[in-house]
Amino acid sequence: MAARLRPVEAPDERAACSTTGGPGRDPGRDGEASVMVIAERYELLARIGKGASGSVYRAFDRTLDREVALKLLQPGELEGAEREARVLAKIAHRNVVTIHDFGRSDGLRYLVLELLDGRSFGEWLLDRPSTTELLEVFCEAGRGLAAAHRAGLVHRDFKPSNAILTDEGRVVVIDFGLARDLDGLRDEQQRSEFVEGTLAYMAPERLAGSSSDARSDQFSFCVVLWEALVGRNPFSGADPLARYRAVRRGPQGSSPALDTQLRGILTRGLSFDPCARFESMDDLIVALERPRVAPRRDLQRPLLTALAIAATFVIGWGFAPEAPTLEIAHADYKFLAVMKVVESAREQAEAGEAMLAVDEVASARRMLLELTSEGSAEYCAFGEAVAPLGDVLVENGDYELARLMYATAIRHYEDCGKPTKALFERKMVARSLSLSKSGTKPDDNFPAVPRE
Repeated sequence: MAARLRPVEAPDERAACSTTGGPGRDPGRDGEASVMVIAERYELLARIGKGASGSVYRAFDRTLDREVALKLLQPGELEGAEREARVLAKIAHRNVVTIHDFGRSDGLRYLVLELLDGRSFGEWLLDRPSTTELLEVFCEAGRGLAAAHRAGLVHRDFKPSNAILTDEGRVVVIDFGLARDLDGLRDEQQRSEFVEGTLAYMAPERLAGSSSDARSDQFSFCVVLWEALVGRNPFSGADPLARYRAVRRGPQGSSPALDTQLRGILTRGLSFDPCARFESMDDLIVALERPRVAPRRDLQRPLLTALAIAATFVIGWGFAPEAPTLEIAHADYKFLAVMKVVESAREQAEAGEAMLAVDEVASARRMLLELTSEGSAEYCAFGEAVAPLGDVLVENGDYELARLMYATAIRHYEDCGKPTKALFERKMVARSLSLSKSGTKPDDNFPAVPRE
């Protein structure tokens, strides 16, 4: 891999609490005990957490007579911290934490933020909110990220602990300690071999040490939302390399809360290739807020209805199961995204959700035809993935859909100049099983399938 994860440490607490060479100590407001004071203005009352770039304290602003959150920045974050503070200060948005002050006192850099009383997303999720509540709250957080992106700022560490649901019901994205403006981000990536952030929510391009932008935040956002809906992270892996490989395979897991529409939206946001994700957080939010269509789960629908729907996909796009085992040199990231959707379709078919699998395959083939042409290596590899999915459908008794899957495989094979005899035979077996199941005998209404 091109980059390594670097642990983030808090500032030296001994330096922050020393009575010499550090912040001053004054009598408390009630005159009962001494308190640590920053810049002769901010009384540190209690440490309330650690952020990506330093320790955070509840403090009292003597000048404005109010409580605030004060972050003492660690030395490694001093370079460029003022630049990010200035950019973030320009974001006047209800879903982004507000900066009040930034400065230096006795050798310590500090950042003063609004104090938010509430719970982190991680704590709130323990209440098991409904899907509707989840989407409403997450879209608010998404608007905060979108506002930062419009200002040219990338968060780089969005996770459950970095979003707050206040007691008043306001959703706020916090801890921009790893945030960078886009120009500064590009400069940093060119000179650093380390990647900072939280492994469980990090985009693959960041794991690889490649260039990243607002779409990396989008990926992290979708990981958190998937985790909230399903109850588990969509990717496994305890180290960067394992995690990177897991993202290439695609998100794993299912839940009744993750219906077909939501799965499709989040799968796109979790694309291995940043170019396959939504163009912006705003576009992702629009998709999440679109009225949801109830999943098709009527297993007793007439066979002709199922065939009519499936035929639409065959004529327009075709089908695809899991990714073939062959390797394509210099595989395009977009093609990897296509095969990721194909893998998801295979899982749906194995779970007995044949029509849901068809939906996902249709989406995958649309993506395929946008990035390549008939006869290309990717087009042919996609075709090789279709036949195994037909086999899965046969095993599950979905014979007619299996026939259509084999027909699509034959189409790809023919376009690529590959032999199709074996596929024709498997298609005929599916046909025979279908006729046997329905009690119909072959006649002139079922013409023979052409053979090689």
